[in-house]
Amino acid sequence: MTEGKRLNIYSIVVGPLATNCYIIESAGEAIVIDPGGEPEKIIEKLKSLSLKVKMIINTHGHIDHISANNDIIGFTSAPLAIHPDDLSFLTYDWKKETAELGIRVNSPREADIYLTDGDKVKIGNVEFNVIHTPGHSPGCICLHTEKTLICGDTLFYEGVGRWDLPRGDYETLINSIRTKIYTLPDDTDVYPGHGPSTSISHEKKHNPFIRA
Repeated sequence: MTEGKRLNIYSIVVGPLATNCYIIESAGEAIVIDPGGEPEKIIEKLKSLSLKVKMIINTHGHIDHISANNDIIGFTSAPLAIHPDDLSFLTYDWKKETAELGIRVNSPREADIYLTDGDKVKIGNVEFNVIHTPGHSPGCICLHTEKTLICGDTLFYEGVGRWDLPRGDYETLINSIRTKIYTLPDDTDVYPGHGPSTSISHEKKHNPFIRA
């Protein structure tokens, strides 16, 4: 959890691929980002926080980031948001992947809200800017406010998202990081879809895949 005057970030690791599901709160309102499994853990945390969830957001449409969508929608009655370029993942037949990974997909086939580059998401006293960062998937998005970036599977601690999955592309991914993420202030804290948090300055210096 990161606490400040305006923003609290709670991270819950869920599912067999250890996805970081984030609950972000400001002034009693919240968004849930990437409910990728184990909905009971997410719901238990939401109950303990007594927050009004305004939106559920998928940073992209891969199985390990959408699997508990319906469960969290059912508990919160909040709308689901995703970039339109990843909408097809919600209708994809995940049978092969569910068998291999042991993940139960419980997600609607449609989204209520489409988030595109430059859109705003406001909770409490905080407004996030939506940044479209394709490459890991066509519709990957990040959420940025001041010194905080929620980046899904675009950038990791000393790593980057896979580009060898269906509809991924290496050059597009690297361009997204260089032009959309590395242009943010160096002291921006980065919260990825898997693994530990990091910062823009650390990745510019130490990321072996892409440096400043």
